[in-house]
Amino acid sequence: MKEATEKKKLSVSNTDEPLTEKPKKPIGESEPMLVVANDNESTDGVTFASDENRSHGAKQVFKAYRAKKMKNRVWEIDLLRGIFILLVVMDHFFFDIVGMGLDLPAGLEKFGWYYYNHTFREYIKPAVVAGFMILCGISSSFTRNNLIRGLKLLAIAMGLTLITFVADKVMGNVGRNRLIITCGILHCLAGCIIIGGLISLIPKGKATNKLILLGALVFLLVGLYFQHYFNSYYSTFDTEFKLSFPRFWGIFVYNVNHYYTSDYFPLLPALGYFLFGLLFGRVLYKDKVSLFPEANTKPVAWLCFAGRYSLWFYFIGQVVALGTLFLISALN
Repeated sequence: MKEATEKKKLSVSNTDEPLTEKPKKPIGESEPMLVVANDNESTDGVTFASDENRSHGAKQVFKAYRAKKMKNRVWEIDLLRGIFILLVVMDHFFFDIVGMGLDLPAGLEKFGWYYYNHTFREYIKPAVVAGFMILCGISSSFTRNNLIRGLKLLAIAMGLTLITFVADKVMGNVGRNRLIITCGILHCLAGCIIIGGLISLIPKGKATNKLILLGALVFLLVGLYFQHYFNSYYSTFDTEFKLSFPRFWGIFVYNVNHYYTSDYFPLLPALGYFLFGLLFGRVLYKDKVSLFPEANTKPVAWLCFAGRYSLWFYFIGQVVALGTLFLISALN
């Protein structure tokens, strides 16, 4: 009887194989960690996580995240923004040639003035500014945190104001030779994005879209009116016929006779273009996907890259342009 009981203990009820004890692990040895792939595409197998495998798994997850993020981007917006930001950098480079007062070779200065006074720039600059602001409006329709984005950009713009102010003090610049930027493209864009963020707090719908359209038309027409009749670069009237406005109005509308900044972009008419873009984004890109998902983007990938990081290209372009011109001036 005792023997039968012992046998029963050493056997498994549903098999004929004897039960064997699991070997004990040495103290301090732990079970190998298991890592499961998490790339939304494949979860084939489970691997033991050594340091190398853990690093490889993290890289795979990051690559999958980046691929998904790039796939969801509206590439045509990046492409156009890349083209526009490169044109802006080029325009600033030629402005630095003729406006910095550096001792540059005569041929380079002559070429700079040729571009600066050419009809091409007269027509292309307003078109680039309008297109860039429309694209920024479309991009803002894709995100919900525009208020925070706008405030961050405003902080960067004010940092640029401080840098140019200090540069003027160090270099002794006075009058219209000053470098200070108090109402440049970054200040203007930050103001537009903040206003776009406030608009996003209003529930979406046809009534809101109509309000955006009305605002875009009013701001655009008022801005163009002041740009044409009160900006000395565009006005055909003599100075004595121009109305006088307080200096701070130059932040909102063109008024260069009373307001100076080396890079000048008042809020209007840019806000009108931006609101048109915001409306286009809500209507044409309501699903937040590309209108041309099957297009081959490899030939224009470098322009899309510039568009994705347009702010960095703006800053780096300025630094490279100024650094190059200062070096040429020193060698000259």
